[in-house]
Amino acid sequence: MAEVDQNSQGLTAFPDGLSPDCEKLELYANKIKKVPPSIGDLKKLKLLNVFNNQIGLSLPNEIGSLPDLEEVNLAANKLAMLKDVHFASWANVQILNLNDNNLSAIGSLA
Repeated sequence: MAEVDQNSQGLTAFPDGLSPDCEKLELYANKIKKVPPSIGDLKKLKLLNVFNNQIGLSLPNEIGSLPDLEEVNLAANKLAMLKDVHFASWANVQILNLNDNNLSAIGSLA
């Protein structure tokens, strides 16, 4: 299983060159400001943990195209809105943590 574990490394951006076979992406307690659209290339991703970063406003639409996601932790960021498209293929998500964000809207936004 491909796994990336770069917690508490002071990262300000997602690591480059992530394998499309990556199943676990652990990037919590960094200083990442945005999730890149290339997240959509990680079709086998089961766990995404970006807890306690500085991810602002919203997420790229491509995050909604990850059908194998089971656990998503976006807590303690600066997210303000999430659209339906962000959750489009998340039928397998069992754990979703959005606590401690600035969310004013979730879903139904074009």
